[in-house]
Amino acid sequence: MTQYRRITWGQKTNYKELYYIIFNAATDALDSMEHGDYDTAKRQLIAAQQKTEEIYMNVAEEDR
Repeated sequence: MTQYRRITWGQKTNYKELYYIIFNAATDALDSMEHGDYDTAKRQLIAAQQKTEEIYMNVAEEDR
């Protein structure tokens, strides 16, 4: 599973890095699905969605 880290670029969100998090999770989920592990795939996608939302919200809050 991909390790996540806080992504910022100055005071703005680095959308390219958020994209990589989602893309890597999708790739991991596809791999899980190829092995018939749909529950893991679902968890991987949900975790990436939550993580990118968390990063986005934290950066947005810091920009206030």
